[in-house]
Amino acid sequence: MTSRGVLVIAMLSVFCWFVLYSEMENATQTGNYKANAIKIMKNGTRTPDPPGDIPLWNKHTWMSILDNFIPNQKVRVGENTTMTVKGKHKMGSTEFIGEIREGGQLVVEIINRTDHFFWEAGQTPLCNLLRSMALVDTIPSFAHVTMPKRPFLNITLPCRDLSLHGGLGQGNWITAFYTTRIAAAAAMVDLQIQCNDGKSSQMNILLPWFEAYQPAPTFENPWPFQGRLPTEEEACSNSYQTIRLDFMIDEIRNDIRKMAVTMLGSRQNKTHPSVPIDQPPLVPNIEIDDVAIHLRCGDVMGGANRIDFGMMKFTEYKKWISKDARTVGIVTHPFESERNRPVDRRKVNECRTVTYHLVNYLQGFLPSAKISIHNGLNETLPLTYARLAMADQSFTTLSSFGIFPVIGGFGKGYFQKGNRGVNPFARYLPDIYPDLIMMEAQVLTTSALKGLDLQSILEWFVTE
Repeated sequence: MTSRGVLVIAMLSVFCWFVLYSEMENATQTGNYKANAIKIMKNGTRTPDPPGDIPLWNKHTWMSILDNFIPNQKVRVGENTTMTVKGKHKMGSTEFIGEIREGGQLVVEIINRTDHFFWEAGQTPLCNLLRSMALVDTIPSFAHVTMPKRPFLNITLPCRDLSLHGGLGQGNWITAFYTTRIAAAAAMVDLQIQCNDGKSSQMNILLPWFEAYQPAPTFENPWPFQGRLPTEEEACSNSYQTIRLDFMIDEIRNDIRKMAVTMLGSRQNKTHPSVPIDQPPLVPNIEIDDVAIHLRCGDVMGGANRIDFGMMKFTEYKKWISKDARTVGIVTHPFESERNRPVDRRKVNECRTVTYHLVNYLQGFLPSAKISIHNGLNETLPLTYARLAMADQSFTTLSSFGIFPVIGGFGKGYFQKGNRGVNPFARYLPDIYPDLIMMEAQVLTTSALKGLDLQSILEWFVTE
């Protein structure tokens, strides 16, 4: 090839790259490229279709789209909106490329994105999308459009990455799973939430256990769950205080109990209809304690300057624990710094001291009981949940992590009264199930703990 030919090819390559870059840059600036690039697979990102060639799914176009149905017809669903989050305006990209599948069902997929989950920007982005899919102005709506099939929202998440590197605790992500289920049900939209690696991580992380397919409610029974049909504020609010997670209590119990029985095996009256009685447990030879206590310590012992979570007096346990208890198990943070989240590492030594202080206190009024600490190398988070759920009595304090196995377990569940920042929905639970007991113990807040020496804290725990 002549030098002139090489030069021509090089110039053409530069020109093609410039055109491609310009198109991507323009699309990014208008917000369309990011909004339409929803097919984020393990091997990369699908190139989005030009939005101008795709019809918009709305009240004015949906009938004509279905009348002129083309297999796997693509439609634009939603819109770019501005929302207010913590006093700041933030763009919410709620426009997606959906497909009309066989039978006229609209399907929208969210893959490896979390911007439609509660802790990102409240329920606003999710509910905007659900309204657009269902062709309604409010959630819930009493003027639903009669479609051939209810719309279907299919969410696939990188559960392992979220659990290990997502910045939030797994209790927060579990909360977001259920707030998503509430909103989708109220909008009468089919929902599926799944992990991108399936069940491969279920022995070590919690989220795979909360995968779910939830069919849309029917017009005849618009709320087949506990309570009543939620208001728009209860389903779509950006405020944690108003989301009625208690409406999902039966689904929480089903998920927790199925996980516990699968992990530890069926035990007498502790079974699950989806788990055969003779199915071998994933973790064999685990002794189930009569009493299980979740002791949250790491981030609470002098962590954030907050007054909505903290540690409760040990004397509270004395009020509730059965005097006939033969075994008590304490589940808590590991005592090895490297096995903790960064936020929990600074107070590892103090937490070890606090935990053994609790052991000594419990032994004082249960002298014959065997009291164990479960935080060794083989103690995974799913095993922690299973221990709490299978106990005859289980306890948690102010914790979005501990609340789920305690309220979803087989025995009596005891939880500290919630507040605006931690489990605000919990106050409704005892009215639904009498075996859920709300404690109103004295609490030493995280903010107060920062100003006290360890000896003063230890004395406070056991002072009547």
